[in-house]
Amino acid sequence: MADVLQALRDWLSPVVLPILGVIYTWIKTNDRDNAEQIKAVASDLGDKISAHDDRLNQLSGRVESIAANQAHLPNHGEVTDIKERLARLESTAESQGRSLESLATDVRATRGAIETVRDFLLHHPIPKGKS
Repeated sequence: MADVLQALRDWLSPVVLPILGVIYTWIKTNDRDNAEQIKAVASDLGDKISAHDDRLNQLSGRVESIAANQAHLPNHGEVTDIKERLARLESTAESQGRSLESLATDVRATRGAIETVRDFLLHHPIPKGKS
């Protein structure tokens, strides 16, 4: 039996060792290739993250700028108040317009009366003994 084991060992050594060497090399090569791919993906991902960070910072700055520019604008409640005030102003302006129309009518009537009195006085002099 010892001869059989020795013969088996002598026969398997030249066959098994090279096969094990090939398997080991294949595993190491794949491991190295995977490591290189992982590094490439990590580098690419890092570049993309950096680009996204830059874009995020740019957009954040724009949002802050817009917020600063809109800080002076009225809010919803203030806009409602402005609308109510404008409605009251329009109502007051219409009322004043009607009053002015009435006043204009009165002025025309008064002007007409003055013209009539003037015409009468110009064409009918006051007699000299009556004062």
